Amino acid sequence: MPSKAAGQGSQPINLIGYEYSGPLPSAQELERYENLSKGAAKMFFDKFAEEQTHRHELEKSESAAGVLSMEKHYDDRAKERSTNFKGNIIGQILSVVVCLFALALCGYLAMNSHTWEAVAVVAIPFAGIIRAIKSGK
Repeated sequence: MPSKAAGQGSQPINLIGYEYSGPLPSAQELERYENLSKGAAKMFFDKFAEEQTHRHELEKSESAAGVLSMEKHYDDRAKERSTNFKGNIIGQILSVVVCLFALALCGYLAMNSHTWEAVAVVAIPFAGIIRAIKSGK
């Protein structure tokens, strides 16, 4: 049996494709679906409405979650600042107490002829004060 050469006796095939963007097909496409099955176009519109409602509910819940997250973040920051402020106040009060004690001890040592000891006792806390002032804390 003789073989046919490529292209002989074959019929061309035409492929048609449709492309659209968006949530709904074009009006012509909807009409074709409706001709194939009664109520198909209504089904597209119903599904589109359901999807839009669902999307809006998700956006609302995401937005509410974002607001709650931001409120919690601000509350946490306020608590942190309050705790830091209290810690700073306690540290400042204790450093004043140490300095006053050092001054009193320095005066006592100086009155009893312990000059170098008096200088050493007062130099250590005041060196800490100078360091704190220089570092800005």
